[in-house]
Formats: sequence, structure tokens, C-alpha cells
Amino acid sequence: MTFKVIEGDLLEEYKSFKFIIKLSATIIIGGGSIVYWTLEYEKPNQDTPHPQSLMHNVVLQVTKDVDAFLANLI
Repeated sequence: MTFKVIEGDLLEEYKSFKFIIKLSATIIIGGGSIVYWTLEYEKPNQDTPHPQSLMHNVVLQVTKDVDAFLANLI
């Protein structure tokens, strides 16, 4: 899944921002998946901070939402 930010607070600090989420099924007892996150963003200048601390809550919430969605498919 790819989410491109088209408006909001993130675009006040960054020129562009995109979240790419990849899910890979794992072969373990009980099943499950591994979630890979890629953040693509363009800073307007070198003084703009990297978004690591800002993204923790967003990544956690979206991961929970995707997990709930996939659980409903089963």
C-alpha cells in the first residue's frame, strides 16, 4: 500500500511525503506477517529535521488499523 500525503500538517514542514507499507506473510507457528515501512519525503532545506520521532505514533496507529482490517478478511 502506498499513501501519498496531499494536505495537512506534514506538508507544512516537508515538500512531499509518502508512506509505503509492505506486508509479508511469515511461516511461523500461529501465522502472522511482517510489516515493512518506507517513508519517502523531501525536506525544504537541510535544517528541517528527519521525521523519526513524529512518525512513531502514526506508524503504530496505521499498523494497528491494517492489522484489524486484515483480521476481518479471515
